[in-house]
Amino acid sequence: MKTRKLIAPVLVLLIFAGSFQVFAQNGNRDGNRDGRNNRNNDRLACLDLTAEQETQAKAIVTGIMEQSTPIKADVKVKQAELDQLMIADSPNEKAIYAKVDEISQLRAEMQKLKIEGKLKVRTILDDEQKAKFDANQLDGKRGKKGKGQKPSKGQKAECRK
Repeated sequence: MKTRKLIAPVLVLLIFAGSFQVFAQNGNRDGNRDGRNNRNNDRLACLDLTAEQETQAKAIVTGIMEQSTPIKADVKVKQAELDQLMIADSPNEKAIYAKVDEISQLRAEMQKLKIEGKLKVRTILDDEQKAKFDANQLDGKRGKKGKGQKPSKGQKAECRK
């Protein structure tokens, strides 16, 4: 009887202690879970921007993020709605496909904003900076041959020349 009373609190304590380890590994020190903003900032740092260019680039990035944040939230809502449609007792195929189309349109809108931001940043760069910027953009898509894939969470992006 006494051992049963001890087992439950010990199990709760072990589960509680284990959960700290899981949460401690999630994200980087800046509180950014995926590290993308850090990689973008690192890529801009590789360009040796002037103070004026840096101010302009930050304004561009901030503007794009402000525009994309509500769209990301909409995608999450639509995805949850799609999940509910999918698990219904009798799924409505037309409604499911319509929801998929809505999500696709929102994701296309986010992709266009991302491209708009990159194009705007390119307009403030000189020719040498554009070459570095373009090389860094391509590396992010295809990985660096022979050097592994793009940086993982919290790692700095490598500067390309």
